[in-house]
Amino acid sequence: DLDIHFDHWFSERTLHQSGRVQASVDALLAKGAAYRDETGAVLFKMDLDDEDDRVIVRSNQIPTYFASDIAYHDEKAKRGYKRLINIWGADHHGYIPRVKAALEAFDHDPELLHVVLVQMVSLIRGKEIVPMGKRTGKFVTLQEIIDEVGSDAVRFIFLLRRADAQMEFDLDLARSQTMDNPVYYVQYGHARVASIIRKAVEMGISVPVPSPEMAHVLNLPEEQSIIRGLNRYPSVIAISAMQAEPHHVAFYLMEIVKEFHSYYTRYKGSEKVISDDAVKTAARLYLVSRIQAVLGHGLGLLGVSAPESMYYGAEDDEA
Repeated sequence: DLDIHFDHWFSERTLHQSGRVQASVDALLAKGAAYRDETGAVLFKMDLDDEDDRVIVRSNQIPTYFASDIAYHDEKAKRGYKRLINIWGADHHGYIPRVKAALEAFDHDPELLHVVLVQMVSLIRGKEIVPMGKRTGKFVTLQEIIDEVGSDAVRFIFLLRRADAQMEFDLDLARSQTMDNPVYYVQYGHARVASIIRKAVEMGISVPVPSPEMAHVLNLPEEQSIIRGLNRYPSVIAISAMQAEPHHVAFYLMEIVKEFHSYYTRYKGSEKVISDDAVKTAARLYLVSRIQAVLGHGLGLLGVSAPESMYYGAEDDEA
C-alpha cells in the first residue's frame, strides 16, 4: 500500500547456507584481523581504544550475529555501490564502528557505510498513547495504520520528522480533513492552484510561457517571496538526497503552501490571479503553474498523491 519495492531481497539464511559466513571468518583469520582465544572462540580485532574485540564465533563454534553481518556487508560492498545506507534502531549506535571496521578489514572504504538511526514511534488516539510493548506482545502494525488513515497520511507525516527524532503519530489528526493535518494542508494547496489553472482554461486563457516582462509585473512582496522560495527547490532536493533526510522536502512543501495560501487569501479581492489585466493575469498564471509543478513534483518524490481537486468548506473557491 505504500508502494515500496525492493530490487533485491536478501535472506540471512542464504549467507550460512552458501558458506559465506564461514568463508568470511576464515578470511579474517588469514588476514590477521581475527584470532582464536583459548576457548576456541574467534574474535574480531577492533583496534579501537574504546572498543573491545568482538566475538564472531562462539566457543561452541556457532557464529554470532556479528559474523553474519560481516559477511553480509562484505557481499553488499562488492556489488559496486558507492554508498551503503542502513536503517537501524537508535539503540544500535554503538554497532556502527564495528561494521565499519569489518568493511575496512576486507579492504573496503569504511565510509561507504551510511547509517540512518531511527527512533521509536508512539501512536496517539483520542489524546492517549496507544499501549504497545514487546513484553506484553501488544503492537499496531504499519498495515493497520495505513488502513485507518491512508497511505498518503502515513508517508507524509512520517517524513515530516528526522529519522532520529522522537515522534508521536496522532491517528485522529492524520485522519482529519482539516488544515491542521499536514498532508491535507499540502494536498489542498496543490488542488487550489490546480483549480485556478482549470478556471483559466475554462475561460479560454492558457498558461503562458515565461517572458522578461513578468519579472516587473510580479512585484508584490508575497510574489517575490514565493519566487525566491521556488528557486530554492533544487537545493532542497540536493540536501535531502545527500543527507538522506526527506523531511527537508516535506517541510519545504508546507512552507510554499503557507506562503501561497497567505498570498491568495490577502489579495483575492484586490489583486486576483485572473483579472481584466491580461499582462498581470499571464504573469500570475505562470507563477501559479510553477507552484503547482513544484508541489506536484515534491509530493511525487515523497510518494504522496497530488489531487487536482478537493473541497474545503471554509473556502468559497473550488480546490
